[in-house]
Amino acid sequence: MDHMYPSIRNAVERVVVELDVSIEPTYGVILLPYEFFMSKTLVKLTLGTRVSFGKFPSDLSLPALKSLILDSVIFEYEDLCHVLLPGCPVLEDLVVRHKYFEALPYCISSRSIKKLSVHYDCELELGPYSIMSFDAPSLVSLDYSDYALAIYEQVNLASLVEAKLDIRYSKRIERPDVSSLIEGICNVETLHLSPGSVDVSLPLSFFLCNFVKSLDILSKCVCVCFR
Repeated sequence: MDHMYPSIRNAVERVVVELDVSIEPTYGVILLPYEFFMSKTLVKLTLGTRVSFGKFPSDLSLPALKSLILDSVIFEYEDLCHVLLPGCPVLEDLVVRHKYFEALPYCISSRSIKKLSVHYDCELELGPYSIMSFDAPSLVSLDYSDYALAIYEQVNLASLVEAKLDIRYSKRIERPDVSSLIEGICNVETLHLSPGSVDVSLPLSFFLCNFVKSLDILSKCVCVCFR
């Protein structure tokens, strides 16, 4: 992978606006040049797949980045929420995907993002203490696909307008509790639910009965509109 280092550095030095660093699955850590973490021009960045880029520099700064796609990236402890996302002050669109892969980020925290897509499919990583947190007060649109977890530690989505949930059961979690998640999205205007999401949540029935104005049942999902 040494041949990629100068290529990435050269791309950054050429003041690129969009960069896709997608690497075939590999073992070990792929180190990125320091200049990569200090780009003043990057607007869209894709990182992946099934790879670790090591410890991110604490002074990381991507001031122009508005779109970030993370496809099965292993992060050092708290690097995502405490280093990468804070270093992207104008980030608006964030995608985090993990499929059949370990080391899922269990917290998404950003003050600027408006659109968030989180798709997890890693059942082997689940356990009785699996948690998830969303701290995104400016978020307008959420697309969340995952197994129902035991704890949703924080759900701060005060500006949410539309949400799409695909939550399903796992035998590895005996007592899932999605009540905090449901309460955290109670201000949405439009809610799309997969059939599995309806089955998972007991608090959901109370939520629907008290807030739904119109309900359309589709073949693959339930669309709930609030007016």
